Amino acid sequence: MILWALVALPCALAVLSAVVPGPRAVLAVGALGSVVFAALAGVGVHAAFVDPLSAWDGNLRLDPLSGYHLAIVAIVFAFSSIAAWPHFSPDVAQGRFDGRTARRFGVAWFAFLASMVLVLLSNNVGLLWIAMETTTLASALLVCVYFDEQSVRAAWTYLMICSVGIALALLGTFLLAGEARTVLGGTASPFLWTDLLEAAPRMRPGAVRLAFVFLLAGYGTKAGLAPMHSWLPDAHGQAPAPVSAVLSGVLLNCALYGISRFLPVVNAATGGDGSTLLIPFGVLSIGFAAVHVLRERDMKRLLAYCSVEHVGIIALAIGVGVPAAALFHTLNHSLAKMVAFFAAGVVSHDRGTRDTDQVGGLLRTHPLVGAGLIAAIRAL
Repeated sequence: MILWALVALPCALAVLSAVVPGPRAVLAVGALGSVVFAALAGVGVHAAFVDPLSAWDGNLRLDPLSGYHLAIVAIVFAFSSIAAWPHFSPDVAQGRFDGRTARRFGVAWFAFLASMVLVLLSNNVGLLWIAMETTTLASALLVCVYFDEQSVRAAWTYLMICSVGIALALLGTFLLAGEARTVLGGTASPFLWTDLLEAAPRMRPGAVRLAFVFLLAGYGTKAGLAPMHSWLPDAHGQAPAPVSAVLSGVLLNCALYGISRFLPVVNAATGGDGSTLLIPFGVLSIGFAAVHVLRERDMKRLLAYCSVEHVGIIALAIGVGVPAAALFHTLNHSLAKMVAFFAAGVVSHDRGTRDTDQVGGLLRTHPLVGAGLIAAIRAL
C-alpha cells in the first residue's frame, strides 16, 4: 500500500490545488502537501532498505537504489515547495500570480512529482518510459508559468528536443524487450527488470548494444548530457527559481537513474560495454559545460551549464565503475544546486537583474558562494 500511496498522494494534491480558492491557498497546499509526502517517502525508503517493496504483479518496486533517489526527490521537492511561497509572494501582491495561474501551477507541480515518483517505482521498462514522458509534459507547463514570449519559447524547445529523445528511448526499449522475448519463456515478461536480468546472459550482445545506444541517447537527452543538452540552459533559465531547483536537482537524476537501471542488463549481455559507452558522454559534458560556465553571464543559465557538468561527472563515475561516488555526488549536486537556484532567485529579486557583471565578481567566480552570501544577507 505504501507504493500506491506514494503515487496517489501527489495526484490527490494536484486535484486539491485545482479547487482551492486563491494563490496563497495553492502555495499552502504545495508547502504542507510536500512535507506530508516527504514523511510518507521516508517511511517507504526505510522499509525498502530493510526489504524491497513490490506491488502490481511486480510492475512497481522500491529497492535501496530507487529508495535513495526517492529520498532526494522528497527532500528537494519539499524545500522547493516551501521556497515557492516567498518567491511568488511579490507576484501575488501585484496580481501577476493570480488564482488561475496558481491553480495551473499547483496541478502541474504535483503532476510533476507524481511522474518522477512513478519513474523511480517502475519495475517495468515500458512504464518507466511512460512516466519519463509525463515528466516532460508536466515540467514544460512549469517552465512557462506566466506564458511570456521567452518562457514559452524555452518550454517549446524543451518539449521538442526531449520528445525526440524520448522517442529514441522508446525505440531502444522495444529493441531490448524484443531481444529478451526471444530467450525468455512464456511465463516471464520482457519488460520487467528482474526478468531482463535473468535473460541478459543469453541475449545477443550486438542487439543489446544497439538498444542501449538508443536508450542512452534518449534518456541522456533528458539527463542533459552533452551534446543533447541544448534545451537545458533555456528551460532552467526561464523557469521560476523553485522550478529550476527541482528540474536541476532531481529531474536530471531521474533520467540518469533510468540509464543506470539498464546498465546491469547491458553489461551482463555485452561484458561491460554499457559502462564504457557512458565515459565519452561524461567527459564531453564536463568539457563542454566548463567552457560555457566561463563565458555565461546570466546567473540561472550559468547554473544550468553547471548542472550539465555535474551530470557528466556522475555519468563518468558510473562509467568507470565507482557507483558509490556517483550516488554521493548525486546527493551533493541536488542539495547544492537547490540552494544555488534559491539564492539566484533572491538575487534577481533584490538586484532586478541576473547579469553576473552587475551582481558582482564573487558571484561570477563562485556562483554558489556568492549567491548564498547575498541570500543570507537578505534573509537577515
